Amino acid sequence: MGVNNGPDKAPIAATPRPAAPRHLLVLTHDPRSSVAQIRLLRPLQVLVDVGAVALRVRGFHQLRRSDTHWADIVVLQRATHARQLAEMRQWQAAGIPVIYEIDDLITEPADHLAQHDALRGALPVLRALLAGASRITASTAPLVDEMRAFGPPVSWVPNGVAAFSGPLAQHDAQGPISLIVASSDRQQLHALGDALALLLAPAPPRAAHANAIDLWGVGPMAAVLGTHGLAHRVLPVLSPDQFLPTLARLPNPVGVIPLDDSRFSGCKSAVKFLDYASAGIPSLCADRPPYRGLVQHGLTGWLCADQAAGWRQGLDALCGSAALRTRLARAARDDTVAHHSLAQMAQAWQQALDDTLRDAAAARPRQGAPFARRAADALIDTIQAPVHLLRERNRQRLRRRQ
Repeated sequence: MGVNNGPDKAPIAATPRPAAPRHLLVLTHDPRSSVAQIRLLRPLQVLVDVGAVALRVRGFHQLRRSDTHWADIVVLQRATHARQLAEMRQWQAAGIPVIYEIDDLITEPADHLAQHDALRGALPVLRALLAGASRITASTAPLVDEMRAFGPPVSWVPNGVAAFSGPLAQHDAQGPISLIVASSDRQQLHALGDALALLLAPAPPRAAHANAIDLWGVGPMAAVLGTHGLAHRVLPVLSPDQFLPTLARLPNPVGVIPLDDSRFSGCKSAVKFLDYASAGIPSLCADRPPYRGLVQHGLTGWLCADQAAGWRQGLDALCGSAALRTRLARAARDDTVAHHSLAQMAQAWQQALDDTLRDAAAARPRQGAPFARRAADALIDTIQAPVHLLRERNRQRLRRRQ
């Protein structure tokens, strides 16, 4: 997914900026992960490009002593450890505000999450981090409402997507239909699994259309499809820059997006629908929040009642009509460009940063460290750099094995 260097920047460039960029230190589990790219790196890079912020991005394990002296504001994404809580308190004692960035209701993790047990165990520290933050940024309005209970001010930073730079998905009446079921966790299919089994059954006839159907499982969803006995093809979890171009090259791609009715899922963002829309891929979505509030049924996408008949109706409609797929894809893309752009997300981040710095200045002025302390920390960072580099290479090798 490429960044559009024109329209995505215009609203930010038109906003008066400080004489010098604010120094923003971002800490996350893995800067290369999809959640870090979507929520932080891509929108914040828009602010970097127009001179509004200077940005340092670190994994939690990569924090350097001199980072604290450099930062005007710190953003923690999904922090859950006692060490991060202690660091947050140290920064705030020095007058450096800390934003806790949250994109899911991880205070109430759904059972299907791979990190369910770890998040449950980390709840006391997680709650302390949320309660002690200078501000919380959240990805959806329901999540904002949930976070208000912790006390700090909460800013809504809705997800936006960059302009898709590759060839858009193509739809025709002759080629096979590529049904895509993707998730970073083992999301359960429930009624969708039954509908897919009927659709793919060799007899009786599947539907009024004659197109062959390829079912694609992306990441952990491939195993879920297998548990339902569904014949499928497999794509691994791809990097954000590879994911959409790969899907857009499939013949007649259709995104199929199930969702359970848990409180956790009700706070999720519809970013998967937005990503598909940006690449010209129409979507079949569970008729539940967040899709119910975003998708215009029959206009920008197709909402399916979470019953086998509801999913089957949507599958037959999109598999049977190239004209419908094309119309939905075009309308969804137009709506995404107009109302869910990366520039709009960057603008929301800018407002959250401005509000945080304003509140911090009123509450406690920044306490700069003496020059000797800054110089000593910079020297220690330099001495330790080879050790940090070796550890990072070892972590990368471990991730590749996993």
